[in-house]
Amino acid sequence: MPNLPPTPSEAKRLRSRLYFTGKPCSHGHTGPRLARSAEWVQCQRDAKVRYKKRHPDKRQAGERRRQGRPEVKHKRQCRLLVYYAVQVGLLTRTPCPCGNPDTEAHHEDYSKPLKVEWLCRPCHQKIHKNQNL
Repeated sequence: MPNLPPTPSEAKRLRSRLYFTGKPCSHGHTGPRLARSAEWVQCQRDAKVRYKKRHPDKRQAGERRRQGRPEVKHKRQCRLLVYYAVQVGLLTRTPCPCGNPDTEAHHEDYSKPLKVEWLCRPCHQKIHKNQNL
């Protein structure tokens, strides 16, 4: 794998999540490994797939509980309304106040679903981080 460090310590020093040794795992995977756990990325994916197949009820029950809450349903409907409004031309994306043209919609008040502020991802995350303090 080009451009990946050869050791986990080197990966951490370079602030990379992955590293590549070229040695295969016990399952035969030779892809990148995670710097924090030394686990092969493909082995981790395979384990998730096996868990989901063995325990479908756990994931589905939690998802149903979360999706069934009224505030989650209302927020999802508002986001869909903004998506469709952009698709049909009722809303147009504008650049973020910082100048970044790649923006996403931020709802200050979900009772007004089409009143959104267009923010880039970093600015949007800053706003939500400040709201949670």
